[in-house]
Amino acid sequence: MGLGHAKAIETATNAYRADEDLLGRWIEDRCEVGDHCWWSSDGLYKDYKSWCSEEGIDKPWTRRTWHARMVERDGIDDKRTTLARGLQGVQLRGNMQWRNDA
Repeated sequence: MGLGHAKAIETATNAYRADEDLLGRWIEDRCEVGDHCWWSSDGLYKDYKSWCSEEGIDKPWTRRTWHARMVERDGIDDKRTTLARGLQGVQLRGNMQWRNDA
């Protein structure tokens, strides 16, 4: 019985890590990170969904889940401007700047 519980925890942990790796892959593929970066949450989420579609991921996270996972990452925080809600610490790469909604 104790081993079954440990196996369930291990399975859940591995699933969580796989999700985190997915987000990390999107960030690595499409984003820049750093203190100087800011991008609208809407623009980032739209790109994340587009990337998921391109990668064959049928069920991307909801906006709420995606946002929660983003702000869990070191160096990425909520930041609102007078024009838009966004994330400080991340932005889309240079050739995708037309997608910024702010």
